[in-house]
Amino acid sequence: MLVQWFNDRTILERILAVNLAIIILMSALGLVTLNHFNQVIGIGQRIEDHPLVVSNAVLEIEVDVSDLNGYLKTALTTRSLNAITTYNNKIDQVSAGILDNLLLIEDRFLGDPNLPREATVNFLDWKRHNARMMKALSSGSRKDIIERSSRESWLSRDLLSDYLTEINIVAHKQASGFIAGLQDQRRGAVAWTVLLILAAAMLATGLSVLVGHSVADPIRFLQRVMSALAKGDLDVYLPEARSARFEACAIGTAAAAMKANAQEKNRLIERAECARIKAEKANQAKSRFLAMMSHELRTPMNAILGSAQVLDAMQLEDELREHVDTLTTGGETLMDILNDVLDLSKIESGKLTVECTDFDIRASLEQAKTLWAPRAGDKGLTLNIHIEDNAPQWIHSDTTRIRQILFNLLSNAIKFTQDGQIDVVLRQIGLRDGEAQLEIAVKDTGLGIDADKLERLFNPFEQEDDSITRRFGGTGLGLTISRQLATLLGGTLTVTSEKEKGSTFTLGFCAAECVAPAIKEPSKAKTAASARKLSILVAEDNAINLKVLRALLKPFPYDLVHAENGAIALELLNSRVFDLVLMDIQMPILDGIGATQQLRAGNGPNKNAPVIAMTANAMEGDRESYIAAGMTGYVPKPIDARQLFTSIARAAAEGHRNNEAAADSATQKTA
Repeated sequence: MLVQWFNDRTILERILAVNLAIIILMSALGLVTLNHFNQVIGIGQRIEDHPLVVSNAVLEIEVDVSDLNGYLKTALTTRSLNAITTYNNKIDQVSAGILDNLLLIEDRFLGDPNLPREATVNFLDWKRHNARMMKALSSGSRKDIIERSSRESWLSRDLLSDYLTEINIVAHKQASGFIAGLQDQRRGAVAWTVLLILAAAMLATGLSVLVGHSVADPIRFLQRVMSALAKGDLDVYLPEARSARFEACAIGTAAAAMKANAQEKNRLIERAECARIKAEKANQAKSRFLAMMSHELRTPMNAILGSAQVLDAMQLEDELREHVDTLTTGGETLMDILNDVLDLSKIESGKLTVECTDFDIRASLEQAKTLWAPRAGDKGLTLNIHIEDNAPQWIHSDTTRIRQILFNLLSNAIKFTQDGQIDVVLRQIGLRDGEAQLEIAVKDTGLGIDADKLERLFNPFEQEDDSITRRFGGTGLGLTISRQLATLLGGTLTVTSEKEKGSTFTLGFCAAECVAPAIKEPSKAKTAASARKLSILVAEDNAINLKVLRALLKPFPYDLVHAENGAIALELLNSRVFDLVLMDIQMPILDGIGATQQLRAGNGPNKNAPVIAMTANAMEGDRESYIAAGMTGYVPKPIDARQLFTSIARAAAEGHRNNEAAADSATQKTA
């Protein structure tokens, strides 16, 4: 019960209890000592000096050992090489003196052959264990090895302390016996005095040890625990607290809570890291899948839309013309869906960027009207463009993204409007940071949308309800992509609507006003290039794509030479001169990139010939990688005839300029 009561006390209460017990015992000792003071003085004058010498020797040993313990504790706490070296130097300094005092006590003053001579052995064991522990600390050994050496060291130290205490007690007993032999009449008084002294010393020592173990040991243990937790070692052992009053137990409870929180945090971090890795792998797999599907879908779509373009250029009967239009519309719809999926993937991965240029926004709106008015007219709708007077004409922004947003809005407006009109309004609503705040509003008189369903429109693959999908089709990606593109431009895309009365989608963004560029004269090189027959090398492994390409270029005076792969293309390029090269990317034996790199690295006659990449790879970064490989142009599949003709004309003009420059250089060298 006393131990339980003591364990439930606070540190201050424990110290006060120990001090009170010592005061009571010392008061009793003082009363007895005062009663026999004169007798003790007389007897003490006749005591031989050997017990005092023993006590002094023991005291010197204990002082040296206490100093060593201080250095040892510093080395264990800091684990620094400087503290370890200081400890080793100190133990070398005091070892000789300690051994001399031990031998002096055992051999000269005690003189009892039956008394075991263990002090020297215990001291050497303690020194050996400490040396092993210092070595473990210096070499960065595992924690369990250091702790085992520490326990062995403290055991040897306790054995040495106990033996010295025993020697001290024996010395006092011998002194008491000697005194009793000299003063039989005062033996009782001296015995009581010695008994009280020993009792007080033992009690004080016991209580001090109890307090030390009950306070210092938990604190040292908690210190090790906190140090381990700070280093991230969450496997450190932490027992349950036995008392809520004891401060060390409270600290232990807090440490246990901190350990639990750290473990939970580590578990969350591990799960988050696993989730991140899985997400990255899934995103990479998705990108690979999209790239593969894009290539595999664009290759047959090239044949479909290319053939449709060839047929469209022919003189056809009305019924055949209608079938060709249907084929073209269906193919373009499929390509729109594919492009929407790819755009959404690029936006989600953060790979879609803004490329700002100077352009005429008023002309862009008029072009949009020219493109979309026929489709609106097919449904009996009127498409109107209203440009307010305060709106600028030339601005610096991304014309491609603005046009993509506008086309998505016009497509939806025409799709969901059965009768009435569609109005597109461009206005400037103010200035911000020196840039014009612009709004492009697309207003229709269509079905309208319930207010509680407006935000659903901007979620991927969602429309107002399932019946909309069944009636009008579509993937539900257009508005999602448009809003994210608006955000990419630093703007917003909002909607207001009223059921059965129509909707208004408003694109708001900021753009700097700029002046119209100077009109350039037509390039003479381009005119000359278009007037002569071109020799074109076509590197293409797909027979259907080759057939479509030949049909598209048939009306032009081009001499087409076919190569089935990059290796054959290189052989032809090293044997004759071509005006330009149409290079597929994915080919057997040698792909288009490798063939282009080898062409640029060589010294053949077509080293500087224009090379146009003609491929179904249309993912983010593909065009840049082809340009970096040495190509001069890029035409994605399915091939748009107008884009192909423009790229060929541009490349031919560039090749003509390169040839003229090479000829001038050769003439100068000859001269």
